[in-house]
Amino acid sequence: SYAVSYPVVCRLVLEDFEGSMTGKDNFYGLTYDATCEKISDTQIKINNFAGKGKSVLVDIDTEAYTVSVAKQIIADTYGTAYTNLYLVGNGSVDSCNGIVKIVATCGVDQGTFGGSFTFEFRVK
Repeated sequence: SYAVSYPVVCRLVLEDFEGSMTGKDNFYGLTYDATCEKISDTQIKINNFAGKGKSVLVDIDTEAYTVSVAKQIIADTYGTAYTNLYLVGNGSVDSCNGIVKIVATCGVDQGTFGGSFTFEFRVK
């Protein structure tokens, strides 16, 4: 006999993501407090993104449980030589565990950083 497993999908209710979250990423390598606001039926805003005080708008496909982030500045500077640190990317929503995961390309006015970086936010 064969064993077949299917992922469990919980109903996606954006209001469940509102409020306090814990953010972590492998760009800065930090864990930090963040908050989430529902902007519309397909968009949330994550405040204190990357622990830098900026907000990032996240578009959500509520049918596919995927997210996309248009290019947005997450810090005015990066180190002493770089300006306008930004990210652009996509990812997923885990509605069962209250997680928004974004895999992003990061860059500055002076160029991009190689590879992709993961930013994960979990409802507290």
